[in-house]
Amino acid sequence: MKIGFCGKGGTGKTTTTTLLATYLAKNGNVLAIDSDTNENLAYALGFDKSEIESMERIRKFNDEIFAYTKTQVDWKTRQVAPVSDANYYEFIDGEMDEFLKSVSISKDNISVAHLGNVEKDNKGITGMCSAYTLMRIFLNHLKVGTYNDYLLVDLLAGDEPLARSMIINLDEMLLVVEPTEKNLSVAKDIIQSLNKLEFENFHILINKSFKIEDKEYVSEYLGIDISRIFRVEFSTEVLQLDNNCELTFDKLPKSIKVEIEELFKSIKENSNHSEELFIKRAKKIDERLYPDSNSKQTEKHHI
Repeated sequence: MKIGFCGKGGTGKTTTTTLLATYLAKNGNVLAIDSDTNENLAYALGFDKSEIESMERIRKFNDEIFAYTKTQVDWKTRQVAPVSDANYYEFIDGEMDEFLKSVSISKDNISVAHLGNVEKDNKGITGMCSAYTLMRIFLNHLKVGTYNDYLLVDLLAGDEPLARSMIINLDEMLLVVEPTEKNLSVAKDIIQSLNKLEFENFHILINKSFKIEDKEYVSEYLGIDISRIFRVEFSTEVLQLDNNCELTFDKLPKSIKVEIEELFKSIKENSNHSEELFIKRAKKIDERLYPDSNSKQTEKHHI
């Protein structure tokens, strides 16, 4: 199963990814990928600082990934569907292929990999656009086992990963929100993008909630059935554990444990991924990108 975590910056995507990763690792195998430029996931999962600093970043293998997946390095790479004879990376039955092993660190049934950030010498003169394109290609060429294998992708904030088609090969999206007007306006934009991508399988987690009525408020504001909305109450205990990089599912207050368990139960019951659905999404995007030959030329000169 492949789950993406999205939402406005600061809502708790990385914290939520950490909680679900440590929960799923109790009885399964987890590959967690940090695709945000703020590389916090490995720290949140409690990995040693020296390990994190020495691990290879995915973006350093740009040419290798393009070559392995047989993706053309030109303007046509905006087309998102893999070619018919593409090669795929694999995480199956807890075993990673050699490339995944080379870019990840592991412990306690959890492996973590990072996209990477702009190198120190290039800050101020280089952006991350090419890296986000690379992440889309990487995720769209990643196969995950069907039994007790879990890919968790901590996405960058806002609508960007959806606009770049990073998520279309995922089974499920978890939209993390705070129950505020400013936060939910961003969530509404994200939901519109999910609908455009024909991504029906998503749940909402309200984080840092102070009252049970927040579920009804979020449901009404976003127009989402309350059965797809879950709530984590604000907890100074969780905040302290997170600040100390000691946060795991087992250390959660009981009420939050129950909510996380119910959330994943709903995700599992409603998950619906197939190769046909992935290709359908990809083709839908290509049709919108290239409605005619003139738009192809426009794309060519703006990439």
